[in-house]
Amino acid sequence: MRRCRISAEGDYKIVEMLKLMRKSSSFLQKFEIISSGLYEVTNTGLRHIGACIKQLSSLKSISLSFCRCPSITDEGLNNIIEGLKRLSYLQVLSLNFHGCNITNEGMNIMGQSLNRLIYFQNINLDFSGCSEISNVGLSSLSECLKKFISLQNLTLKFSGCSEITDLGINNLSYNLTTFTSLHRISLNFSDCPKITDNALNSLSESLKVLTSLQSFNLNLLRCIKITDIGLHSISQSLRSLISLNIIQFNFSECPRITDKGLNSISKSLKALKLLQTLNLNFYLCPQITDKGLQNMSNDLNGLSSINAINLNFC
Repeated sequence: MRRCRISAEGDYKIVEMLKLMRKSSSFLQKFEIISSGLYEVTNTGLRHIGACIKQLSSLKSISLSFCRCPSITDEGLNNIIEGLKRLSYLQVLSLNFHGCNITNEGMNIMGQSLNRLIYFQNINLDFSGCSEISNVGLSSLSECLKKFISLQNLTLKFSGCSEITDLGINNLSYNLTTFTSLHRISLNFSDCPKITDNALNSLSESLKVLTSLQSFNLNLLRCIKITDIGLHSISQSLRSLISLNIIQFNFSECPRITDKGLNSISKSLKALKLLQTLNLNFYLCPQITDKGLQNMSNDLNGLSSINAINLNFC
């Protein structure tokens, strides 16, 4: 057996399924556990999972999802990380702890432990709704990430972590410059109202060196301090990313954005000769007018390579 997928229907079910799996797991390369959300998974279940992972030395890909399991804390995350430390050849890591009780301590645990695993190509981490994570936790994780020089795809979700500010984004941005082979990046800091234009300026400077980037997804929904200045910074970085073929931006409910910010983005798109897919969401940005949309339409008409455009301004 090279692949195993388990539906996590409570701690007891996890233990029973892991017992069955161990009988034929010698050459397992891909391991996936998904919590349906209908049954509570706790640190106890994660302790058994961590112990099992330690034995799966051939694993190259692991995906664990425990969305909205509030009984899971840093202790449970530590159980998982202890198991991961043994997987020398792990290439794909996806962890979803959305809505769990993970704090800065959990992020510190990850930062200190995962830097031993140097072969990562794809990382997807979701800590949305973990409201106790702040700049301290994000910075700990960022310091760890810079060790993964082979990384090609990075997804980070910290939606609703309202204590994250420009400082956390600045630290993340600084460490992004090491990913010279990065192809795809997706960052979700929606509902982080303390983030300002300074964070976008820092992110923009880092993006300019990621010349291999093919897909860029940025979600800053309801980051109400973002203005045209921040969008101008991002637009400047886009001009350097000539390999981009997918762009997804969500600046919905950012009330300070005007036509000027929108048009700085649309004008920068002219330099992207390989762009195929464009998703722009400026829903409930009351200062964007018909004139701004018309100017954007004129700019987009020059994009001959584009296959799909999805725009939301209503």
